Amino acid sequence: MNEKLFNLGLALMIVGIAIMILAPLTILAMNTSAKSVNVTGGGCIVIFFVPICFGVGSSPLMGLVIALALSLTLIAVVFFLFTYLSRKYRASAWI
Repeated sequence: MNEKLFNLGLALMIVGIAIMILAPLTILAMNTSAKSVNVTGGGCIVIFFVPICFGVGSSPLMGLVIALALSLTLIAVVFFLFTYLSRKYRASAWI
């Protein structure tokens, strides 16, 4: 079981790195004749379940909303995973 999970995690990391490498290349290959490009983005820094979000570009509110939604989803997933694991494995099992 552990070997299968390790292989799954390794495969997901390799796919993620490949996407990070290929994404800029596909954007460059799509249309190089465009003279003006509007870019909007956002990001969040999560410190102890407190998201600090920002948005930049021509429409920063959209980037901010997307970043905030993703960070709140991440917080919810981590909370429910922690709750599930703490119920499955009692506190005495960790010692």
